[in-house]
Amino acid sequence: AAVVVAGELSCMATYWVPANSIDDFWRGLWLTRTLTGIALGGAVPIQFSIFGDFFTPKERGRAVAGLTIAVGVGQGAGQFMAGYLSPDWRTPFLLVSIPAFLLVALYCATTEEPPRGAAEVLTDEHGNKVEVNDTITLEKFKKLISRPSVLMIFAQGIFGILPWGIALVFLNDFLIEEKELTSTQAANVLLTWGLALAASAIFAGWIADKLHDEGKRKLPLIAGITTILAPFPTLFVIRGPNTSAFVYAAVLVPAGFIAGIAGVIMKTLLFGVTIPETRGSAYSLLSLVDEIGKGVGPYLASLIIVGLGNRTDGITVAVLMWIPCGFIHLMMYFTIERDGKAAQLEMLQYHTQNKEEESL
Repeated sequence: AAVVVAGELSCMATYWVPANSIDDFWRGLWLTRTLTGIALGGAVPIQFSIFGDFFTPKERGRAVAGLTIAVGVGQGAGQFMAGYLSPDWRTPFLLVSIPAFLLVALYCATTEEPPRGAAEVLTDEHGNKVEVNDTITLEKFKKLISRPSVLMIFAQGIFGILPWGIALVFLNDFLIEEKELTSTQAANVLLTWGLALAASAIFAGWIADKLHDEGKRKLPLIAGITTILAPFPTLFVIRGPNTSAFVYAAVLVPAGFIAGIAGVIMKTLLFGVTIPETRGSAYSLLSLVDEIGKGVGPYLASLIIVGLGNRTDGITVAVLMWIPCGFIHLMMYFTIERDGKAAQLEMLQYHTQNKEEESL
């Protein structure tokens, strides 16, 4: 809650950035936006860590899906507000910060933070619920980054920054300039694509929970196959002949649906290969990859576009990066169960050590 308040205070402060001079303006804008980014970037891993304590392993997929949809809706609403109020760029910063303060107050008034590891269902040999230590140590962090599944979850995000960077930054303009759609038609096409992403998040959350016990190895297969297939309908939009907005929307519905599945599955699987003490660190690293990708992805995509001399070829190369991303998902088929058992064994070991220390 404190992190969100800090971020939203700096967001609100953007409304009052001085415009006395160009230097004052850019310094103020840089400072307020940097503070907001630091605060809200820190909130993401905390959210996932708390989710691990609120929700049991069979509920976490749907929880991740709900958060994914909420973030998407919030981003869409913010962009709509900014467009609607344009050219007034200050007021949106003020308006979007106010609901956050109200939600933080509601959260603090109605929610009691659970103990670390409260939702874990692991028991020891005597049938007692495994209790976890609330501290992270260097030893625990080393074990975290030694698990292949954890490293592959981070690695797949590195390849994913290019296609998602293209989608978030260039696709709208590409539809207008290269495919000759109006701005309204392009916005409607991307809205349809966004709805497909929301539907895929719901499906991915459901299937992740359904296969948690008996089919966990199937989840990387589902993520890998759908991610490898994702470029092909997208490439029809990029490289195909100019056609109507309806056709582009119809093609991007399956493209968005299959492209959005892996993200929810990967975030859900990360719960299972980490222990509660290191979960926040794991999601911090994953969030770092995602956030860097939001900046680096469009930059790399622009370099590819400039290097190849046209946007069509540049975007094509970026979209094809979903394929190596998908192959990394497939490789997790061989590691996900072993790493999940290793995480459970680590929890049992620390539980036993704690009990022995308490008995001394």
